[in-house]
Amino acid sequence: MLPTCSDLNDEDIRKIGRDPFLIAYALRDPEKRVVVTTEVSKPKRERANRHIPDVCKDLKVRCCNTFEFIRELNFRTDWQSTNR
Repeated sequence: MLPTCSDLNDEDIRKIGRDPFLIAYALRDPEKRVVVTTEVSKPKRERANRHIPDVCKDLKVRCCNTFEFIRELNFRTDWQSTNR
């Protein structure tokens, strides 16, 4: 039996992993929160082997990869600026 969230210690979290907590946090306010991950979808995986994008899809939590995140924020650098 798993302990409640308030009873978790570092060892419990290591066993469970952090992914469920990350997804639960996004699930709390799905209109304003997005899960950013480097994992890619692997829909044939089951149970504990499921990847973040697949779980997010099932729970209707928005999920994107790092490059999509940077693009959506319209993040830019000027390191290749033509104004030299």
